[in-house]
Amino acid sequence: MTNADGSSPQPREKTPTIQTFERIWNRSFISVCLANTFVSIALQMCNVLIGKYTDSLGATAAIVGMVSGAFAWAAIVFKLFSGPTIDALDRRYVVMAAMAVMGVAMVFYGVVGSVPELFAARFLQGAGQAFSTTCFIAMAADTLPREKMGTGLGFYALAAGIAQMVGPVVSLKVQAAYGYRPVFFIAALVMFAGILAASQIKLPPRVVKKFKLTFNNIIAKEALIPAFLMILLSGCYALVNPFLAIYSEQQGVGSNISFFFSVYAALLFLTRPLSGKLADRFGYAIIVPMLGIFIVSFWLISVSTQLWMFLLAAVFFAFGYGGCQPVLQSMAMKLVPQERRGAGSSTNFIGSDLGNIIGPIIGGYIAQTLGYQAMWQIMSVALVVGIVTMLFLQKTINARTTTMTNNQ
Repeated sequence: MTNADGSSPQPREKTPTIQTFERIWNRSFISVCLANTFVSIALQMCNVLIGKYTDSLGATAAIVGMVSGAFAWAAIVFKLFSGPTIDALDRRYVVMAAMAVMGVAMVFYGVVGSVPELFAARFLQGAGQAFSTTCFIAMAADTLPREKMGTGLGFYALAAGIAQMVGPVVSLKVQAAYGYRPVFFIAALVMFAGILAASQIKLPPRVVKKFKLTFNNIIAKEALIPAFLMILLSGCYALVNPFLAIYSEQQGVGSNISFFFSVYAALLFLTRPLSGKLADRFGYAIIVPMLGIFIVSFWLISVSTQLWMFLLAAVFFAFGYGGCQPVLQSMAMKLVPQERRGAGSSTNFIGSDLGNIIGPIIGGYIAQTLGYQAMWQIMSVALVVGIVTMLFLQKTINARTTTMTNNQ
């Protein structure tokens, strides 16, 4: 074939562009969700036992909090590199390498025998999580229609629900029967199964950025508001894994507290897609009542003396924290342009990591001086701060996300 002027047609240049998707449940999105589910299960199996394991080694409540949050120290340091890395390199290989590092850390959990060694293994896990969490959320956002981002990330966040349903129950029951070490080795096997799943992820061509460590590539200023809210949210959530099992034993519930996580996880299949749809339809003001529900769950935990009371708290926990998390992730992704989703994701998770550091340390000192009941009640003040923040800034947030959508 020739052109009208008799010349040969030139082949159309293929340039990498960001592909958009018309539906949520496309093959790429499903692959990302599957790999993330394996990672979440393995992490939950370990996280729910870290507090008890550290306590069994003779650590105080304050040290338990420090060890529990040790992974977040590493995560913050390595997130200085994660944003630029996942915006510049093949995200599939980045996430597979990160998962391998976390798998090795879980093997170390099973062989260490002192608090300092456990702290070091926890730090190694954080190094892997710095890349895996930011990379997974960026890949999920890349495979979703922008107008359905909240709904899609709500479904994506169900991996945590599955993990909460499976991980703590298996972990606590295996630990009660066989001890701590078999749990950590099983978790490592699950993590390496996740690597196999991640190897099947197929992402479309995208605009990539040159790897460069600059403040703008590491921190997305546009996403600082959701990052601040994540500090408050994660600071409270981070108390559950290290301290709930200890507190429930004091209250006479014992290993049956695993059903708290089962109830929470089951309800996530309702709350996370629902919260995403509400955010897509009504905006981010819905975070305010969700934070209020989260406060109720903490107060219920503080007065629980029987299993059914803890399970009732789990219901409120699912509608509070479970609903807020994917909405804040959606907010962070909508406040940045597509080519800066790595930086946006990194910024949001730096907020989460700061909360994971600060929450257990402050909570541990409160528990050590005033008791666990006071800890749950006092720490809920952080959620009140979140409500006040949203009341003042929700109009600004909605205006910015609308502007960003119109510019895409």
